[in-house]
Amino acid sequence: MTYPNWKIGCSGFHYKEWKGIFYPESIPRKDWFKYYYEKFHTIELNVTFYRFPVLSSMQAWYHASPADFSFAVKVPRLITHYKKFLDCSRLIDDFYNLISEGLKEKLGPVLFQLPPKYVYTSARLKQIAKNMNPEFNNVIEFRDASWWKPVVVNTLKKEKLIFCGIDYPGLPNDSVITNKVVYYRFHGNPRLYYSRYKHAELKNVADAILKTRCEKAFVFFNNTASLAAIKNATWLKKYIKAQDIFLAFDAKECSSFSFASIFFNDRQLTAQAGFFGVDKPMFFKNEFLFPFQKIKTIVSCLFYKF
Repeated sequence: MTYPNWKIGCSGFHYKEWKGIFYPESIPRKDWFKYYYEKFHTIELNVTFYRFPVLSSMQAWYHASPADFSFAVKVPRLITHYKKFLDCSRLIDDFYNLISEGLKEKLGPVLFQLPPKYVYTSARLKQIAKNMNPEFNNVIEFRDASWWKPVVVNTLKKEKLIFCGIDYPGLPNDSVITNKVVYYRFHGNPRLYYSRYKHAELKNVADAILKTRCEKAFVFFNNTASLAAIKNATWLKKYIKAQDIFLAFDAKECSSFSFASIFFNDRQLTAQAGFFGVDKPMFFKNEFLFPFQKIKTIVSCLFYKF
């Protein structure tokens, strides 16, 4: 079984509300991005939505980030909101070329966020699809419920476009899968940009994505007006890490390991296994544990003969 490569982060990083809580008081603003990428390996660039970027700014992002970092880039509102994909093929091509040249291998998905009250029509769907360059991972975020329909899903599948899953007040929050790459945005609900999600809500979305067996999953938190985005992204990273470790114990997938030991008590599970490449136990709170059936799989794996 192939498990998705998860990229979890926030929609931006330069928020004064985070100073003294996420960013230590002693760190100057010019070092905030460095502090951010030490915690998260991806970011959603919103600055490109408000103004058309220049090559030098993209190159600066590239050189300021570590080798394994990934940038999701939002398309300028000039294209999606003002021109609404009409007579802007040259603009879109210029944007593709600029971010590709500037961010190189660190370029992740390209996000097209549609305006609110931009309702579905077949003509609009065709207009959007024909403007997409299939060489990129193009993500379409709809902000009107009229787009949640089979014809849209089928068209995006055919064109290999990504239907952006969202948790946004008043809109469906299902993970609609149209590509081997999944993209999901948490905007804050019920209070837009502020509300912090409960662990159960995050778990539901993560589990739904895991069941799709996608190759990559990008999840971003846009509830950045408070510290909610940091709290939620941090929890989700820990949850996914725990699931990956437990899934590695699947007897059908096991290849070899030198030893493994499982201990239980009423508060936590301690797991230590030689093939993890660690020399100390790993601890998981109850909220990260798989159902008992999965634990039985782990135990059976320990006695599996290779």
